Amino acid sequence: MAEAIHVYWYGHSVPSKEFSSWPDLLDKTELETYHSIERPEVAESFAYRRSLLRRLLARHSGTPADQLTFDTEPHGKPSLIDTHHKLHFNTSQTRTSGLISIGDQGPVGIDIEIMRQLDAAAFSEKILSPSERIEFAALCSKDRLSTIFGYWTAKEAMIKAIGLGLNLNLLRQISVPLSPPNMLIKQAEWLPVKLTGPLEGHGEWYICTQFVPAPFPHPAIFSVASQKKLRLNIHQVS
Repeated sequence: MAEAIHVYWYGHSVPSKEFSSWPDLLDKTELETYHSIERPEVAESFAYRRSLLRRLLARHSGTPADQLTFDTEPHGKPSLIDTHHKLHFNTSQTRTSGLISIGDQGPVGIDIEIMRQLDAAAFSEKILSPSERIEFAALCSKDRLSTIFGYWTAKEAMIKAIGLGLNLNLLRQISVPLSPPNMLIKQAEWLPVKLTGPLEGHGEWYICTQFVPAPFPHPAIFSVASQKKLRLNIHQVS
């Protein structure tokens, strides 16, 4: 895995004939959550996501999926315990699909958003730094929607990578050069991130932002945050 971050994308639904053994991988806490969910389809989706995460981490760590143990950092970021500490992961999901990022070269963060209509100008006031708002206001209208989703996923991936929990005020302390001609959609590349205010001192970070490849069910953008410029290997879980 050295020098690479693996990104797996999946749909929440699994054929029932393939699902029967998946909950067997869950620990006591996960099983309690699974059994507490009243709607069967939601419970099945939860068990599938957690079991899939365990299977992928087992593939990369060499530890059996049902023996992996997790911890939660102070602001809610999950991590592997003790002997698995060199393997880092992060997850993000939409209503119908999700992404899992796994690497062994340092903390990673990932965020995905389905492209949809929103008031890009109003949203920019909530998440962009002052300099980004100036650049954003200069964009032509056709570039604004994809650009704001690029900024949004990049900044949330950064917050998740650092492990500080979602805070809109912190998003404005992150600056990413995503506006054209360095626009995310043109080509996938690692771009430097500038951290200001309370985020200063968290080290050097990079962000890579791009469309989720076909046949993802909806137009979507995702970002990965890393302290190193690593190769991105993208896999579809069938």
